[in-house]
Amino acid sequence: MRYLTISSVDRKSVSEPNLIRNPICIRFYRAFIIWCSILLFVFYAPSVDAASDRFGLNVYGLSYHPDLKDSEGNKLEGWNPGLGFSWNLRESSHLVWNLEGGLYRDSRKALAEYFSVSCKAKVIPAIRIGVALSLIHSDSYNQGHPILAPLPVITYWTKFVSVNFLYAPRYKDINKNSVFAIYATVPLYKR
Repeated sequence: MRYLTISSVDRKSVSEPNLIRNPICIRFYRAFIIWCSILLFVFYAPSVDAASDRFGLNVYGLSYHPDLKDSEGNKLEGWNPGLGFSWNLRESSHLVWNLEGGLYRDSRKALAEYFSVSCKAKVIPAIRIGVALSLIHSDSYNQGHPILAPLPVITYWTKFVSVNFLYAPRYKDINKNSVFAIYATVPLYKR
C-alpha cells in the first residue's frame, strides 16, 4: 500500500523550516479539513427530512498498535477520543458511498484531523467492506505533513449504530507504526 504526501518540495533539498512546515500552511491544512467537513453537512442536505437518516455522528476511539511503542520507544496510546460526522452520499443494493470528517486525539496525544470519501461493498446486509481515500493531518504523522492515503475499512452496520474497523499500515517515514482503529457511527435520526 502506498501513501501520497501533499508536498511538491523535495525534503532533502530544503532545510527546516520549509514551506510545508510553515505554521500558516499547517493552519490552512487544518482549516481546509475542518471546513470541508462543515460545508459538506451544511450545503449537501437538501432537507432535514430527506437527508436526516443519512447523517451520523462518529465517536472515536480505540486503536491497537502491534508494535506497542513508536520508533523512539514511547508507548502508543490505545485510547483516541474524538468526534466527527458521517454522510452516506449514495446507497444502492450493492455499494455505499460515504463522506466523513472529524477530529481525534492520535496515539501520541496530538490533535489529528481527517476528511475521507469511502466506497464499501455490501457483502451481507450487516457487513460492508471497502476502501476510504483519506486526507489526514497530525503532527505525529509524516513529520507534520498532510497525508492522502487509501485505507481499508470494514463496517458492521445496524440501524442503531455502525462499528467501523480501519487499518493503516506502516509505510516508511510517513506512518512509522501500523494501527487498527475502531470507531462507532451513530445515526442522528432514527425512524
